Amino acid sequence: MYETSTPGQYYHIHESLDPEPTLKFLGLTSEEELKEWRSLEDWREVVKVIAPRVKEHSREHMDSLNNNKTKQAGTMVLRHKEFVLTEHGKAEQQSLNWTVKKMELGPGEIRKIQEASPSKWPKFKDDGKRRPLKGIKVPELCRIIAGPTIGRILDEYGAQVMKVTGPETSDVPFFQVDVNMGKHTIMLDLKTEEGKKEFDGLLAEADIVLDGYRPGAIEARGYGPVGLEKLGRHRKQGGYVYVAENCYGHVGVWKSRPGWQQIADCFSGVAWAQGEFMRPDGAKDGANRVEPIVPPFPMSDYGTGCMGAIAAMVGLYHRAKSGGTWRGQTSLLQYDLLLFRCEQYPKEFQDQIRKSLGYDKPRTKPKDGTRPEIPDFWDLKHDNSVDQVSGAAYRLMEEHFPAYFKNKTLLQDWNAPYFTAPGESKVPVLRAVVPVVKIEGFIVAHQRASRPDMIVKADRKATWYDADWEEEEPRTS
Repeated sequence: MYETSTPGQYYHIHESLDPEPTLKFLGLTSEEELKEWRSLEDWREVVKVIAPRVKEHSREHMDSLNNNKTKQAGTMVLRHKEFVLTEHGKAEQQSLNWTVKKMELGPGEIRKIQEASPSKWPKFKDDGKRRPLKGIKVPELCRIIAGPTIGRILDEYGAQVMKVTGPETSDVPFFQVDVNMGKHTIMLDLKTEEGKKEFDGLLAEADIVLDGYRPGAIEARGYGPVGLEKLGRHRKQGGYVYVAENCYGHVGVWKSRPGWQQIADCFSGVAWAQGEFMRPDGAKDGANRVEPIVPPFPMSDYGTGCMGAIAAMVGLYHRAKSGGTWRGQTSLLQYDLLLFRCEQYPKEFQDQIRKSLGYDKPRTKPKDGTRPEIPDFWDLKHDNSVDQVSGAAYRLMEEHFPAYFKNKTLLQDWNAPYFTAPGESKVPVLRAVVPVVKIEGFIVAHQRASRPDMIVKADRKATWYDADWEEEEPRTS
């Protein structure tokens, strides 16, 4: 996040896992300049290069250049009161209210596409383990966090979830450690006839299809709600439940823009709300001024994943009751709007939170001297990286709530052989938060440890029936 030519106004750029288009529109066009930029390792050096270039433009001009020229993710950093006055903000607010009234799901949406007879629950092998979604098969066409979190939750409830990524799909391996819990992962190239044919084989038995890509991308391959509805007409088990997750929502002028959690948080006003919480006494100018700060941890991502999982299960319910193909929709922006609808804590309670977490105490460096590049949480600024913001928040939590990191009732350890480093023989241990839901008479738990993307390569056929679907158990010690 960088300050623009207008003091106190900011723009968030996001390279979308490919920074060069953004760098080039900022003026880093020569190969020599790009080579020098690639060699930078310290975030402060990166800020020195990018900040003065962004400061040459207004936030509106940056937005026009970025979204119309490079088609990269990026947004003006707005206060919520500014957001609600935008054309897109007005449309999304109306969409949210209609969805809550119509479906009683808050910001998630389920819309029926075709009337049909009720669908039977798919058959499955009865091994005596009762799981709410046992027998449900879910191809997951998603990456990063929000979309894969939908699949992660459906696995907890007993569904078979197969994450499908292409050979050129960029992702962040660090996130896969958590969001791939319980899944099977496979590489399929849906741009080829061979890849589409293999995916069609998976789709023939599927129940839920998860779509976490830019609106229209999966539909262009023939796997959107309209295409699935046509396929569902000819199946014994009936239609599908299609759930789409994106950044900006599914109505409004910017619904097709690319984006990630930070983009939604900056556009909706969440980043300014975070900054105002962290600078309650901050000056308008100077070192301690109030400024927007990206919230720590992927909270909007995981919250959006929860809403998507709700949409998927409600869709299954309606399919079982009246048949047909159903479409679920949710977005990062709609989750942020849900937060604003819930409103912030009263000022007095916010003061108590800050005081309990050391806001009014002298800043100190970590006792063990680890990660000196991570600032104190209360000293964070607009241009700190996501890693620094989350690292500072994590360290603050460890300091004030150490028991949570050792509580065995909250955490499970799993053997994670697929994450063994090359040349290493020791199997790493993965620690995950236990499922939060309990249903009497049913098992709600992950079915296997996480694994990286594309465990099943293109030279091995994907199937819902092989040894990789055998259940695993967490470690007991």
